[in-house]
Amino acid sequence: MQQLKSQRTKRQNNTLIKDNFDIVDYFVNPTSPRQKQYEVVRAMVIDKLSAETVANMYGYKVSTIYSLLRDARSGKLDLFPILKNGPKRRRASKEDQDRIINFRKKGYSVTDINKLLLEQKIKISEKTIERILNDYGFDKLKRRTNIELGKSTKNTIIPDRSEILDFSTLEPFNIDCPSVGVFFFIPYIIKSGVL
Repeated sequence: MQQLKSQRTKRQNNTLIKDNFDIVDYFVNPTSPRQKQYEVVRAMVIDKLSAETVANMYGYKVSTIYSLLRDARSGKLDLFPILKNGPKRRRASKEDQDRIINFRKKGYSVTDINKLLLEQKIKISEKTIERILNDYGFDKLKRRTNIELGKSTKNTIIPDRSEILDFSTLEPFNIDCPSVGVFFFIPYIIKSGVL
């Protein structure tokens, strides 16, 4: 019985491939659960067959036949589910795609591109950005270190490297400030506990 079912399933799965397909056998011996349930309800309602006959024809118990009929009448059994199709094309406009490509040419990652687009009030998911870049032939960026990104481990910007000043090349300057001397006494004031 199991081998017969598997042969029928293989035969029905190849319906689009074979030219000389027996369509009568396809309806007389359904293998998919939805089609089988449809044929059971149809045999009971349209052909007016008894529950015992339908149970023997399709390999169900009589109680299952009555349950299917009850569910079909109450609307709980959805024999023809509505298939939802996704979008046929990308939702990102050509201008947005061009922006994404320009950002990638400047070396920005998908996450960075997403942040830059959000700053411009353009909402495109990172997954869509990845797909657009993939469509245009861009591979994923190789993983970069924090130093290459210019960020520290705490996500702060690393400043440019400081250079040693050559005081001999600086122009001499003189500033007159009568109150600057007070700052020399700050360590003494703190240590003495006056404040």
